[in-house]
Amino acid sequence: MNAQKHYLSIIGVFCFLFLILYGFYYYKDIQNNLFRLSKEQVQESLFQVKSGCESLEGCNLIAGDILIRRYVTERVDLVNRLFHPYFTHTALYLGDGYIVEAIGNERSKADEIKVSKLKETDWLDGGVEKLVIIRPRKYGNKLNTVVDGLKDVANNSEYTFGFSENNDKKVSCADLIFRQLENNGMIEISDKPKIITPDYLFAVLTRNNQDFEIVGY
Repeated sequence: MNAQKHYLSIIGVFCFLFLILYGFYYYKDIQNNLFRLSKEQVQESLFQVKSGCESLEGCNLIAGDILIRRYVTERVDLVNRLFHPYFTHTALYLGDGYIVEAIGNERSKADEIKVSKLKETDWLDGGVEKLVIIRPRKYGNKLNTVVDGLKDVANNSEYTFGFSENNDKKVSCADLIFRQLENNGMIEISDKPKIITPDYLFAVLTRNNQDFEIVGY
């Protein structure tokens, strides 16, 4: 009996060490493949742009506007500490006072990707450090398709928040928007990172100033 307990304890130690090593490898893999911007890089991108508004309340948002922010809430605090992104979240304005966003750590999986009234979300909190509003230029029907596609995703319970290369039904906040823009030919990227971050979405959209414009920050 003692020999069996000793054998099981050894197996337990090996399993524990394996989990630690796997977790460390997974962390390093994400860290090495994560696209990040510095505060200085963001400021440089905004330096020559004239802002039409400085807050969501002061902006005349239209359907299709992409909202990107830095706001370290409890929900993203761990990610901020581990991976040091600049922007921490993104959403898309659907029109009529509503946004769609992918958020994790919800009590119900059905609430992880959802349509919400903007005024009832934390986008209007005073603690938001940086907010950028990016508007697609002259896309017409394509933009309508993006808006409708995001509504469909939000209403489909098979979609949940997450990061996965092999599961199309797991999406992060930036990936949710990036996929719709890409699928509808509004952005074309041949070599994109494994994980689409708000930093990466910001970089792609601001580089493409013929098709997207910054209207507020």
